[in-house]
Amino acid sequence: MRKALSLLVCVVLIGVGCSRQPTAPAPSGSSGPDTPPVPAEVQRLLDLHAVDPDLLLPELESPGSHVPTLTDTSYDVYAVTFLWGTFFPPTATVAPPPTDWSGKLSINAEAFIRLHSVIDFESGQDSVFEEDHATVAVWRSITENDFDGLSFLIFVKRGIEYFAAPTLLYETVPIKLEFLLERLTQLDLFFPVGPWSGVAVHARKLRPNHCPHGLLGGRWIKENNTGSEGHFEGIWADALGRPIGPVAGRFWTTDDGEQLLEGVVSGGTTTQVIIYLEGIWFYDDPRMCPMCGGGHGKFIGRFKMADSDGGGKFGGEFGDWSLFPDDVNMPFAGRWRFDCPNDATDLVDPGSN
Repeated sequence: MRKALSLLVCVVLIGVGCSRQPTAPAPSGSSGPDTPPVPAEVQRLLDLHAVDPDLLLPELESPGSHVPTLTDTSYDVYAVTFLWGTFFPPTATVAPPPTDWSGKLSINAEAFIRLHSVIDFESGQDSVFEEDHATVAVWRSITENDFDGLSFLIFVKRGIEYFAAPTLLYETVPIKLEFLLERLTQLDLFFPVGPWSGVAVHARKLRPNHCPHGLLGGRWIKENNTGSEGHFEGIWADALGRPIGPVAGRFWTTDDGEQLLEGVVSGGTTTQVIIYLEGIWFYDDPRMCPMCGGGHGKFIGRFKMADSDGGGKFGGEFGDWSLFPDDVNMPFAGRWRFDCPNDATDLVDPGSN
């Protein structure tokens, strides 16, 4: 959906151009305080492609790796997006020539530059190269009357005194830009490069202890008339409902009357288990009776990542007030949230704001 939207914006704003050889417009612009405001049409593109902290998926975590994660409070984290290329197509029939925007991003601090997303790169033409240095990202990009871009998460170690102020350096053939780390807290800038092209920059400092979260939902299926046991199946998704992987499990009642559940979440393209679930469930319905079970209930529990100590909590509701109590196939919906150090935010009830 997001890719489709970006393509639609490209068609509406920039059109199609053609030429043979890439060229480099003369450098222009600076990162000083007198930089002109971002044009409205460019700001819309930045808002569309910038990192949304609430949509950072669990896959972005790197358990067991030396790379820091979003829950590591020893780092400050900045989300930075760069867009470059043609933003103002000429009214004449001649399109701007292709431009080579190949370059690199670097920072002079104890830090990690982590690629978050690639924006409108053309297969076989544009690419991001693997680097041995954590503080450098390198890419190849050529635009032809359109734009490309990259979004990064930048982790900077806290509590270190530097002789020189930490600076983020964006270097391409058409333009070179420098940003003091303190400016990345909240930044929206546009740097013209010639009459049609430019570089747009969006940066935000992520709030401390940001906890990845999302949704889950599917079917809660009773296997007997009492509703004392059964299974559930559905989808574990991000905050916008985009599937991360299928979720499946069972619920049952012990001889002591405990109502327990367990389950797993599998990878989106494989059957490998990526998350384990354990919890409890109960009926919460005035219509329930000892022999027929209930048509409405709740569940809550803990989840654990399969390949690390990371995890969090999940919870939600099953059933529907419009259903009869003895319905054996009921919908369920809930939410999940990772644990974060010093984060007191409790699990949000499904359906609440």
